[in-house]
Amino acid sequence: MEHTSRYLAYIIIEATTPLAIGSGEKGLLQDRLVQRDANDLPYIPGTSLAGVIRHELEDNANEKEKERLKKLFGFQNEAKSTEGKGSDVKTSSGYLIGKKHEVLEGIRHIDFTDEYYALFKKLPERDHVRITDKGAADAEAYGKFDEELVPKGARFVFSIELEANNNQEDEAYWRELLNILFKPTLRIGAGTRNGFGAFQIISCKEKILNLEETDDLKTYLNISSSLNTDTSQWQNYKPGSWPKHWKQYQIHLKPENFYIFGAGYGDKDADIIPKEETYIDWSEGYPKKTSEKILIPATSVKGAIAHRVAYHYNKIKENYIENNQSSRINIEFDPQEAIKNSLIEDYQKKITEIKEEISRINSANYEKLSIDELTSLKKKLQDKTGDLKEKERSIQELNEDVIQNLEAWNKYKDQIKTFSNLNKGTIPNTGTMNEAVRNLFGCAKNSEIGETGKRGNVIFSDVFLDKKKEDEKIFNHVAIDRYTGGGMHGALYTEKVAQTEHDFKCDIYLENSGGLDQAIIQAFEAAIKDLTTGKLQLGGHANKGHGVFTGSYKIINE
Repeated sequence: MEHTSRYLAYIIIEATTPLAIGSGEKGLLQDRLVQRDANDLPYIPGTSLAGVIRHELEDNANEKEKERLKKLFGFQNEAKSTEGKGSDVKTSSGYLIGKKHEVLEGIRHIDFTDEYYALFKKLPERDHVRITDKGAADAEAYGKFDEELVPKGARFVFSIELEANNNQEDEAYWRELLNILFKPTLRIGAGTRNGFGAFQIISCKEKILNLEETDDLKTYLNISSSLNTDTSQWQNYKPGSWPKHWKQYQIHLKPENFYIFGAGYGDKDADIIPKEETYIDWSEGYPKKTSEKILIPATSVKGAIAHRVAYHYNKIKENYIENNQSSRINIEFDPQEAIKNSLIEDYQKKITEIKEEISRINSANYEKLSIDELTSLKKKLQDKTGDLKEKERSIQELNEDVIQNLEAWNKYKDQIKTFSNLNKGTIPNTGTMNEAVRNLFGCAKNSEIGETGKRGNVIFSDVFLDKKKEDEKIFNHVAIDRYTGGGMHGALYTEKVAQTEHDFKCDIYLENSGGLDQAIIQAFEAAIKDLTTGKLQLGGHANKGHGVFTGSYKIINE
């Protein structure tokens, strides 16, 4: 027998932030739908779980460790289709836990009128919009989209099985595999750098069986494939340590006054309201839908800090506009020369008109014309023929100028492109063109500047705050005409903001594997300091004084 032992684990997790387990499909009302099982309930595919675990183990692993993980999780040689190996790790899908703590697997009758199950029929939604380097919505590129999310508090069950041998090396592999599940930076699903996918382990039970022992072999053969199996006799797994590649920033904030993270729509009281969501609470031993909570989206915090990081990094590196001497590209090019293109079109129209008139003259009935009329017509024909030659000569001259002008323009564009490739991250030095922002928060692939794309090294989480009716404040506003300085007719609108007094905690994780420039870390921590000292506002309507928070922070795992 190749593998004589089986390492089994039964794991219950609870989402501490919403999960974006995408199905890759669109709906009538949402652009991204979550993955659902046969009961129309959200679930986590086993491939997603296995992929997340494998990727986390491979992250920061050396070549020898990656080769070992390759054999552990299986591989397929693309060059030789017959060369490959199946995975020794088997991961089940994660299924939702019901009201009675049962696993909702297989075909079941789900009462979606029940308050708990109704949560999964109508899932929370988040709308997003792509932001330009100017901080405004990217309307031209149609950057608006929305997605479904599995709510915070949802619990799932899944199992892991490792086919191995009963020796210290394989047991070490097993410990490493389970330890990674307790890592606070491990995330499931999409949007892991935007606040989604965080979870906590509620229960992790393990059982190790030696198939060479008769009793263990019988036990293994009798274990049900159902996740509703009895694991009361299994041992509770005690997690060990994992490599500390992350800095944890524990931030405590308290609002100084009003703040609003807009929902994008209104209610019966106001045209603009804060974003609110409900989630599932297990504090009393059973799942219960909470009241509406004020949501501070991780994306709002991330966007504000990223913008401030670019400022501090440019300040540290002295990336000032007057210092960028190389940005002055000297090339002889007069943009007004482009007018010649329209002149050519005008001349061509006139030539066509002249030719038509000459054609009409040539087709005239000369027999019925007098001597004076024939003389006049001959003179007109000579004039038109001269005009025609002049216009054709002018077009030829203009064409020569335009050709030279286009060559200059193309040369100018080539220099701009070359300059951008050589100086990416300096001009413009904002947004993802900023080196610190790209390395900390990631960026999309951009072939024009040679960027292959990368994921972010900073992880944020959504924050939910309790609210009371007395925590709300409504402001009345009217749009002002910028020319007259008076109010615009019919432009009255109302805004509902929050004014909670209690403080809250949020954790930000920064990958610290030694690859980041010290100036980047310095800029990031300066932005965090600005946040805790009220210099960096969060949320909407910051120009009205909203979104000022103060507090403190400390760094763990340096």
